[in-house]
Amino acid sequence: MKKLILLFFIQASSFGAACCGGSSAIPSLITGDNEAQFSLAQSYGKVIGRTYSKNRNVFYANNKDYKTLTTSFKGAYLITPLLQIGGGLSILKKDNSESSIEESETLLGDSDLSIGYEFLPETFYSVWKPRGFVYFKQVFPTGKSNYETKTSLLTDVSGKGQYSSALGLVFTKIYKSVDWQIFGEYRYLYSEEINDTSISHSTGDALGYSVGYSPNNGAIRISHGVTRNHFSDKEIQVNNSNQNSSREEYWDFELGLGYMINDSTFSISYVDQTFLGSTENTTLSRTLSISWLERWPL
Repeated sequence: MKKLILLFFIQASSFGAACCGGSSAIPSLITGDNEAQFSLAQSYGKVIGRTYSKNRNVFYANNKDYKTLTTSFKGAYLITPLLQIGGGLSILKKDNSESSIEESETLLGDSDLSIGYEFLPETFYSVWKPRGFVYFKQVFPTGKSNYETKTSLLTDVSGKGQYSSALGLVFTKIYKSVDWQIFGEYRYLYSEEINDTSISHSTGDALGYSVGYSPNNGAIRISHGVTRNHFSDKEIQVNNSNQNSSREEYWDFELGLGYMINDSTFSISYVDQTFLGSTENTTLSRTLSISWLERWPL
């Protein structure tokens, strides 16, 4: 029955600031007795407001309608019993309107490659000892950034426009019908030259948890998770004029429901960026997602 819960556990959620559509929390990780896994997800998100200064949210009026349909692909493969590689990419369909302006774009989002290592394997069962993973993730700016936009409503924006590297830790544990996960990630965004704009390097981090419960150790899993995302401020030079972009902070509050059939897991989740936590210099969205996760046993 423990293996059954493992098949649910860690289809690592990927959320992002609504303005950018491409900041993933953690990569897809294999945590059970599987050689490979692949996931396909579709999410429908709507931007409902924006925060400029800290905790001063401005919600949009009815004449503003910002919607994004995101299709995400993720995969991971076990090279050795403890070492794995993975990757992900997404395609965004954006429909924005404000007053008399209507725009629609289909774009590629940012993509990533990762390598993970299980440094704390479960060689024997323990009530308290978790499994531990460390990973390195490289994000490629295959999406278009704010600095490249040619649309009035930023409809053609699908990424941050910077290469970034991330180092993360994930701890997982299953006890009877309850499972939990704690993760943290440090990010470094490299300096970039885009047209006449120079962007300085900056840093970021993510910290979160998720808790799941499978009634009667069955095929249904109910889950809840919270992720806090933060990016430091950075300097931007446009045509030799210096500007400063303030720090960015937002929280993802998630509720999920999953159902497993053999080695396949089907899930639905709801993510709200207005429910809790402080926010600053970011758009605020609510997102509904459906996903399919397939695993191939060893």
